[in-house]
Amino acid sequence: MRLLLVAFALLAGSSTSAQTGTITGTIRDAETGDALIGASVRVEGTALGAATDIDGHFRIAGVRAGAHALMATYVGYTPMAVTDVPVIAGQTLALSFVLSIDPTLWSIDICCEGEPIVDRSPFASRVIFADDLERMPVIR
Repeated sequence: MRLLLVAFALLAGSSTSAQTGTITGTIRDAETGDALIGASVRVEGTALGAATDIDGHFRIAGVRAGAHALMATYVGYTPMAVTDVPVIAGQTLALSFVLSIDPTLWSIDICCEGEPIVDRSPFASRVIFADDLERMPVIR
């Protein structure tokens, strides 16, 4: 009976893995071509995803066979979506993402109005330099 259960478990596991594929690839900066370390790629509609390594490479295993949408993101960059990515069972698909810096980051305007802030602290304050500290007596 145990042998039958072990055989069933092995067959069930192998049929599941045979229905999935792997997606690998890189994420790079559009302007410089540099690897984007720590960029994220996720398979939309699933819990699958990965972060890039020091060379900008990622690997997502266990992706169900079929067409999928992928989203690549990195802080300060415009996200990139790719649709209809064909994952074939038992095979590895290689993709490359090239992300551009988000142009909205260059157009931040800061303005302020009002009276200058005056320190009305009830505590006394003084700037102390390293020379002042060296001249202070040490109590042991």
